Amino acid sequence: MPIRFSLPTLGRIALSLCGCALVLPAAGGPRPKDVTGTRILTRITTGGETPEPQDLSTATLAAHVPGGLAGYTTIPGTGAADGTFVVPAVPSGSFWFQFNSIYVWTQHHKLDLDAFVYGRANAAPALNPTSQVFAVTGLAPWAATDILQWYSTNVTNAYGYLGDYGPAQEPLPGDTALAGYNLDWSNTGFPLVDTAQGDGPSLTQLKSVVAGAETYNTLSGIFQPAALTQVDGLTNTLNGTMIAVPQNKKVRLAWTRSLSAGFQPQVNPAALPIFQRMSVHTPPWGVKRGFIAATVDLVNAYPALGTTDLDLGEARYGNPFDASWKKVYSITDVYRVNYLAPGATTARPLNATLATNARQKPTQAAPMAQSVGPVTGLTIAGSDGFIPQAGLGLTPVLAWNAPGRGNPSVYSVAVYRVFAQSGITRFAQVGTCLTRETSLTMPPALLQPGQNYVFRVRAVETTIHDSSKVIFRNGTFPSSTAEVLSAMVSTAP
Repeated sequence: MPIRFSLPTLGRIALSLCGCALVLPAAGGPRPKDVTGTRILTRITTGGETPEPQDLSTATLAAHVPGGLAGYTTIPGTGAADGTFVVPAVPSGSFWFQFNSIYVWTQHHKLDLDAFVYGRANAAPALNPTSQVFAVTGLAPWAATDILQWYSTNVTNAYGYLGDYGPAQEPLPGDTALAGYNLDWSNTGFPLVDTAQGDGPSLTQLKSVVAGAETYNTLSGIFQPAALTQVDGLTNTLNGTMIAVPQNKKVRLAWTRSLSAGFQPQVNPAALPIFQRMSVHTPPWGVKRGFIAATVDLVNAYPALGTTDLDLGEARYGNPFDASWKKVYSITDVYRVNYLAPGATTARPLNATLATNARQKPTQAAPMAQSVGPVTGLTIAGSDGFIPQAGLGLTPVLAWNAPGRGNPSVYSVAVYRVFAQSGITRFAQVGTCLTRETSLTMPPALLQPGQNYVFRVRAVETTIHDSSKVIFRNGTFPSSTAEVLSAMVSTAP
């Protein structure tokens, strides 16, 4: 007896076989709904907070719904100049929401792509050779392990150690002045500073303190020029005097580093430790937004690499900044994995970072410790994620176990294409996938045939909102992240 189908059933079968139209709801099921939302940046400057709707008219927006012969049915969306967007008629259930190269695994139909940013919008780096000369007196007698730190409020990422860009010009031991310390600002990447637009530059000296076999640095002096206008391509000279900062603050530099011994093989069996850091720093925008730009350092310790617990004793330091700038205490472990692309003769590394940031000051009884650990048991297409594979499909499943330490609120998977260029291994990040689950199926068109890839899986523990609905707003402190780097894998031609 022939099987007969109703017209609606035949229509559903045809659409599912086509793989190019919407997956229709089952009879009596929820009807498809538009996915809508906004992308508004709230800019924080010395003048306050200003909302800035982002023009989405050229953004790539889509919903990738599981189903169809290709594994997904793609529903394109549209964005408007006022920062709003819509993806029409998306079925209920989980799907990949795409915003440019960001993919979010979600079941929500109203999404928040808003974010906070710090600094004035028109800040820009120098594009031409731009000499910035420092003629500053009043330094504490210089030691070879001292640090000169540049920072400016009201501009994004105007932060760095001057010695990284002009090591040959560092003062000599015992010097108390910078005599014509000259940096080409175009080599630093720092934004050009203009106090007439509300910027607040500062040059600080972080003095070395010896603690047994270790050395740490504390902020001991500051020079804050009242007027500075840096112009692309022009020479500028800063004349002034470093003011000593009272060392009236204290913190215990205690860190439970023994956890690192167990974390290192979880990052990647081939991971090598690169550096460890413990710091006290302060963000001028407050602590409610989390990290949205570079902060200014008050204390820095770069201990010798190790997995034994660390206690450098009680560090005294100064804090010359506004009392509204709250302090954050941080620890960081950085590891490196080397990769060699097919056709390359020179390998290059990717780094994996474990970091914890807290408002609670460490003590001898309660030292700082990494709050969230790396994911474990990483697999790619069902095989060990630390063993190279070839011939992968374009939508493989990545899976992992939750960390043995901590409680992640979201997982981030960064996808890097690995290729050779002039004999050197290169990396290009092609996308990032965000999910609250411990597995994902790669969204369509992210991986391409015959290419090589590495995946960085990051566990994120923070007081963030529902990260499948509120995508880009950083949680406040405490926060912690831990990253894992996969082996290099390749897709089938």
